[in-house]
Amino acid sequence: MTERGPLYALFRDEVARHAAALIAGLRGLERPGAEPGSALTLATHSIRGAARVVGVAAAERLAGELEECLSAVERTKAALGPPAIATLLAGAEALARLGEVPAGEIDAWVTEHRAGLEAAGAAGVVGGGPAEEILEHRPDQGEGVAVRRPALQGED
Repeated sequence: MTERGPLYALFRDEVARHAAALIAGLRGLERPGAEPGSALTLATHSIRGAARVVGVAAAERLAGELEECLSAVERTKAALGPPAIATLLAGAEALARLGEVPAGEIDAWVTEHRAGLEAAGAAGVVGGGPAEEILEHRPDQGEGVAVRRPALQGED
């Protein structure tokens, strides 16, 4: 078990606040014409930073993956279809659950829920699986191009 110290309560507050905004924002993307905007990327960035401070690597990596995907959407103006939104939403919900776990139980919780984290779009982050194609870009020519999330530090 890792001692996380008094900052862990702040981590849980940050995750609760930003994960709720992320989930609401992702659900809003299900409406036609909705665009993600930078608020979703900022929410994942904040969660990632808070996780880094308290040493919750699973939350830091998952938030980092979501941040990379949302940043790619902003840069490329990619259209997110229902499968992509569902994948991102599952990741955001996994982050929200991680933020509810008491400090003394987080390591055991991550180990116990590894498969669920992978199913939530964290493959390649927690479990070492392949990168997921989750973004779909439709240029003016009508061609579809899959965008893969970038490799994370330490991944080959």
